Amino acid sequence: ADAAAPFLVLRVRRASLVEDALESLAGNTPLSLLKPLRVVFVGEEGIDAGGLRKELFQLLIEALFTGGYGLFVWNEEVRCFWFSRDSLAQEGAADYLLVGLVVGLAIHNGIILDLKVPTLLFSQLLGEPSAS
Repeated sequence: ADAAAPFLVLRVRRASLVEDALESLAGNTPLSLLKPLRVVFVGEEGIDAGGLRKELFQLLIEALFTGGYGLFVWNEEVRCFWFSRDSLAQEGAADYLLVGLVVGLAIHNGIILDLKVPTLLFSQLLGEPSAS
């Protein structure tokens, strides 16, 4: 990543969206990640005035939560996602770190995501005590 560039530019291909985005993000310094984000879908015309960023994050979240990555499982009873025990038992820590990076980057760039996770998770992220 170019340290002098005014923007963090993510170039992704739709066919390998998750891999391209996560590889591109992992190669940046923390300071670079704080720059305003611009998204380029390779092979498509379009200037990112906000719509491409929103689309990228929506597609990433959908793929990471419901795709074949096995990081989260849907609980129909409470209608939300939770961490997959299988993924937690394996070496999934790096994958979860990248999910957190994606969510944090979306928040930093003012993108509202439709995350269906338990309130307990948000309370933990905010450092609030959980109800016993």
